[in-house]
Amino acid sequence: GGMRVEVAVTEEARGGEGGCNGRGTRGWSWSIKAVSKYCPNLELLDLTHVKHVPVKRMRKLVEACPGLKVLRLGYCPTVNDKMLKVFAGIPFGPGMGLKDLEELDISGCKSVTTEGVRVLQGCK
Repeated sequence: GGMRVEVAVTEEARGGEGGCNGRGTRGWSWSIKAVSKYCPNLELLDLTHVKHVPVKRMRKLVEACPGLKVLRLGYCPTVNDKMLKVFAGIPFGPGMGLKDLEELDISGCKSVTTEGVRVLQGCK
């Protein structure tokens, strides 16, 4: 195989304890766009405690980086059932989505329901 690519968002982009300011959020949005475009072999993405994770950016990521194995979204308040459907490939059609996903951390994501988690049963 090729090189293992891992990306973790820094404390600055997470917005620290005071919450994410507008600049930080915009910076993060551009970062996920760059990751989607330039890191097709991405295997690990750690967004733990990122305040705003846009569904449309994660949809692009799923399309661009289908081999993602580890996705950490713990305590991200914007993670919800709709985003889990994107990971499962539902908006894209059969055989799509994060089929190689081995680890998904959604601990502390209060907008995720049991129904959303059930959608992921097709993944590893």
